[in-house]
Amino acid sequence: RAFGDNRLLKRLTPAQRARLDALRFEARMRVAGLRASEALQDPRQQRLPRQILKLGESVRHALLVEKSTHRLYIYRRRDGQPPELVRDYYVSTGKKEGDKVARGDLRTPEGVYFITSWIPQEKLPDKYGVGAFPLNYPNELDRRLGKTGYGIWLHGTESRYYSRPPLDSEGCMVLTNIDFSSLKDELRPGSTPVVIVDKVDWLTREQWLAERARVLADLESWRRDWESLDVDRYLSHYSDDFWSKGHDLRSWSQRKRRIARSKSFQKIRLSDISLLAYPEGGSRGKDIVVARFQQDYESSNYRSDMKKRLYLQRDANRWKIMYEGR
Repeated sequence: RAFGDNRLLKRLTPAQRARLDALRFEARMRVAGLRASEALQDPRQQRLPRQILKLGESVRHALLVEKSTHRLYIYRRRDGQPPELVRDYYVSTGKKEGDKVARGDLRTPEGVYFITSWIPQEKLPDKYGVGAFPLNYPNELDRRLGKTGYGIWLHGTESRYYSRPPLDSEGCMVLTNIDFSSLKDELRPGSTPVVIVDKVDWLTREQWLAERARVLADLESWRRDWESLDVDRYLSHYSDDFWSKGHDLRSWSQRKRRIARSKSFQKIRLSDISLLAYPEGGSRGKDIVVARFQQDYESSNYRSDMKKRLYLQRDANRWKIMYEGR
C-alpha cells in the first residue's frame, strides 16, 4: 500500500522499506497458512496429498513443502490408513521462484528427496541455526535433466533473527529455531522423504485411494511378470525413456534376457513400499511416482536383498519404469 501521511514510514530508507515489505509478506503467508491448516483439519473436507500415496513400514514421517504458500507439512504413517497430518509450519525458501535448475540460481528445487544426514548446531556456522538436514539434491532425475547445484538443506535460523522472510534463502528451506527443534527428533536420515512442490495436489479420500491402488497394481504386475521368467512380459513394464546406471532400454533388455536363460525359477518379494508422486514442475511436465522398497530376490543360482528405487512414468493408463536403481 502507499505510505500515505505516516511521516515515520516516509522516512524509511529503501532497505528498511524492503524489510518492512518482507515482514508484511511473511505475515500474510502465516495467516493464510493458519486458515489452510484449519480447513485441512475439518473432517467434512478431508483432503489428502497426492504427493504422499504410501509410506513404508520403516518410514515414520514424511515432509511436504508447498513453496507457493510457504508451508511445511509433516505427515505420520498409519497402518492400513492414509497418512495423518501431524503439524504444519511456516517455511522460508529460495529468493527466486520456480524450480532449481542450476548452481547459484537461488531457487529451491521441486521433487522427491530424502534426508541424507544430520548436522548438529556445534558443527555449523550460526546462519544455519540449531541444526541442519541435508537432502539428496540432485537426485537421479535431476541429473538426468541436467540440473546442477548442491547443498540443499532443511535448517534453522540465524540466532539474531526469529525467522526469515518467505523468499530469502539461497535455495534451502529455513524454519524458525523453535519449529526446527520441535521437528528434528521425528526425522530419520536415510529414511524420511521430503517432497517439495509449488502447489500440493489435494485429493478426496476416494481419489487418493484409487490413485494409490493403480500404482500398487502396476508395481505388483511388474513383480509377478519378472518372477514368471517371461521376459517379454517383464520388459513391457519399461518405458522407452528408461535408464539405469550404465544402461538404456536396449542394453537392459539384452542383459535381462541373458540372465533369464540361466534361471529355472526366481522368487521376488517386495516390502516396506513407499509411493511418492513427483511434482510436474520438477519433472518438466511428466507424471512420475517414485517407488522405494525392500526387494528380496531368490533364484536357482542367486540370492540378494536390497533397497530399490523406481521412477514410474504414466504412459496412457499404465505406470511404466523410467529408472531403476538403489
